[in-house]
Amino acid sequence: MTLHPANDAQRTRLLAAEHWLCIERARLYTESYRETGGAHPSWRAARAFQRIFQGMTVRIEPDELLVGNRSSKLIAPPLALERGDFSFIFQHLFAALQAFGYRIDPDAQAALFGDLLPWWEGQTVRAAKLEVLAAHGLTSALGLSPRAFYRRLRAFGLTSLKKLLPPLPAGRLARLSRLPALLRAIRAGAGDNVKGRGRCTDTQAHIVVGHQRVLARGFSGLRDDARARRDRGCTDDERAFLDAVELTCESMRDFSQRFVDLARAQADGEPDTQRRRELLDIATRCARVPWLPARSFEEAVQAVWFTQNAVLITYGAGSGITPGRLDQLLWPFYEADVQRGALTPAHALRLVEELLIKLNNNVVIWPNLGGVELNHLGSDVENVTLGGVDARGEDATNALSYLFVEAIENTNLATTASFRVSAKSPDAWVRRVAAMYRKTNSPAFLCDETAIAAMVRDGYALEDARQYCLVGCVEPSGNGDTAGATGGTKVYFPTALDLVFNRGRTSFFGNQDGPDTGDPLRFTRFEDFLEAYFQQLQVMVDHVTQATNLRDAIWAARFHNPLISSTIDGCVERARDMTAGGARYNFSAVGGGGLGTAVDSLSAIRTLVFERREVTMGELRDALATDFRGREALRRRLAHAPRFGNDEPAVDALAADVVARFCAMVCAKPTITGGHYKASLISYGLNVYEGALEPATADGRRAGAPLSNSMSPSNGAEQRGPTAAMHSLARIDQTHIGYGNSLNMRLPLGLLDSDKGVESVAHLVRGYFRSGGFHVQFNAVDGKTLRAAQEDPEAYRDLIVRVSGYSAYFTRLGRSIQDDLIARTEFASCP
Repeated sequence: MTLHPANDAQRTRLLAAEHWLCIERARLYTESYRETGGAHPSWRAARAFQRIFQGMTVRIEPDELLVGNRSSKLIAPPLALERGDFSFIFQHLFAALQAFGYRIDPDAQAALFGDLLPWWEGQTVRAAKLEVLAAHGLTSALGLSPRAFYRRLRAFGLTSLKKLLPPLPAGRLARLSRLPALLRAIRAGAGDNVKGRGRCTDTQAHIVVGHQRVLARGFSGLRDDARARRDRGCTDDERAFLDAVELTCESMRDFSQRFVDLARAQADGEPDTQRRRELLDIATRCARVPWLPARSFEEAVQAVWFTQNAVLITYGAGSGITPGRLDQLLWPFYEADVQRGALTPAHALRLVEELLIKLNNNVVIWPNLGGVELNHLGSDVENVTLGGVDARGEDATNALSYLFVEAIENTNLATTASFRVSAKSPDAWVRRVAAMYRKTNSPAFLCDETAIAAMVRDGYALEDARQYCLVGCVEPSGNGDTAGATGGTKVYFPTALDLVFNRGRTSFFGNQDGPDTGDPLRFTRFEDFLEAYFQQLQVMVDHVTQATNLRDAIWAARFHNPLISSTIDGCVERARDMTAGGARYNFSAVGGGGLGTAVDSLSAIRTLVFERREVTMGELRDALATDFRGREALRRRLAHAPRFGNDEPAVDALAADVVARFCAMVCAKPTITGGHYKASLISYGLNVYEGALEPATADGRRAGAPLSNSMSPSNGAEQRGPTAAMHSLARIDQTHIGYGNSLNMRLPLGLLDSDKGVESVAHLVRGYFRSGGFHVQFNAVDGKTLRAAQEDPEAYRDLIVRVSGYSAYFTRLGRSIQDDLIARTEFASCP
């Protein structure tokens, strides 16, 4: 089937809409916080949410059946100034946002810079984080002295360093006038840097909303749960949280009622009979859900969307909050309505298409740094999980699962969709998902057996583990029962190499961030070098987990979210916000970036320095310190050493050792909420920007070049086909990587034109998962097409690619990310 005409109109409107900065959420939240100083953080949040839901603009767009908007404009992310990440961007990089195309009303701009940002100065999560990290000696400031600049220039070169700057205005005087502001922005942007070049952002988020509780109980039921828990007795802190949940649930009722009133008002003046009936139906649905339990498929879809939308408003953009297993959530309503003749598959498809269009209406405010632009639609990932087993371990794929596949194809947007596959999944399901690559590069495959084993290892009950959802990019998390913060904290495997060569100093920042593990020129065995490497990596993990615990303590003490908490299993029962350990399961994450780059480097060092003795450690250290200038022959020799991704047991064993020891380091670290940290190996598409801060590496990579993405081999490293690459990754025990990993591959154009080609891809996926793989995603597009899209973006506006666990419009990505995608190995055939 083709896209429903009403949805086609909505899709066209969305793709053509301008990007705006709307301050309604920021203004109303700030007004409330000005009035509630000294109150409990849960109550302050509830009062702020009430103010937002009462005062923000509500709209019903033409052709809509599902209602609920996030701001006064069609595309305008809700701004959470209390976090501080937006404040940094507005204060230092506002011109870059405007250059990208963001618009703002002059009065709103005046209020933003004249009132709202000044009021939050010193009171944000970011401000508190910077203060506490400095107090604990966990910062690594970026030196901007002439000496520091010279050292950085020697290691990176001017061309590489210039890529870190946003676009500069034309004219020498104009560029010079902007230089002081740019330097301040660069220094301020280093606020996420943790000692050892780790990263700790201001945001937690990355959570699966408890939509199943809302569908079953409605917010009236969640309110009653809070009242019942309060009646059993509680402390003052617990009472404040439960009171906040009650107020927030009632605010959701009142928010939905505003759409009832608007729909009725529009119906009164609507000349078209069909549209008038649709508006009255909207009013009827919103009068019931999400306040009361859903009774029908239409009510269930409206409740899911309205709740998801409200959650994003309260948390703010850049949160990666996920709706979860939509085919499982909605299936009972679909099945019952179809059986009683109240719903046709065609009408259900229209609703699912519209839901997907709405889930794509999100952006992350990210200036162009290092050629990385993530402002495209869908970048604030709301991952949709489909397929897989149920709580009993039986296959749960159903007719609605296939309907979602059709809707994703019909809408042809950058929907981030994760397709679970188990040994019990029908072959028809795997083939149908593989065939989607004929129309879109949206799908990703996830292995149930690996994910469930990983979750059980981390403490989930088996029944809960089987209900896992993918949050953010590829992170498996509990279904409405977990506070996990799966993103935002990270270390980089190549940085540990840099610290070994420089005896604890990073080349980019220049500070003594790690221990002095000795002069590498005195290492006589590769094992000595490797032990120094793991010592540096351990200290990096120590620093970044300590920093994240300090950040999380700020959230627990100051910024609660009783709306999300009301939906999460455990929070009301424990009378505690999700930020303070209320959820049934509590975790945090440390990501590891650039595995392929680090493993290839270690392999080259072992092979050329210690085994063949063709290169001395001194030659290598000097070459890395000067980005191989004058040493191109050496660089090429390093690049041709044995590399990860070619089914070579010795190299693969090195990768398995790095991953196993990293995961053990991470999992040994406790969180402040009673859980532990889990490892992930994903890059979020930021491997380009992250590589810009890394010096040359021993695999022949030049300074500032992208790191390898996620857990994939380095671009160009795979020389023996996709099966060999998968064999290499399968030698890593991926059940230890609690928050997932990503394998990105490119398929040859035309492979999927035939049913045999689809069958080949399905067999490839099945084989990898039988071997212990967790995730694989493909881009079925050739380099020629991608380069043509770079040259003529307008002709390829709808070209969708998988970046690193999420989908994106190729032409809306920054040039550096585009180049990295083009550089990925394109296989000529698929076994």
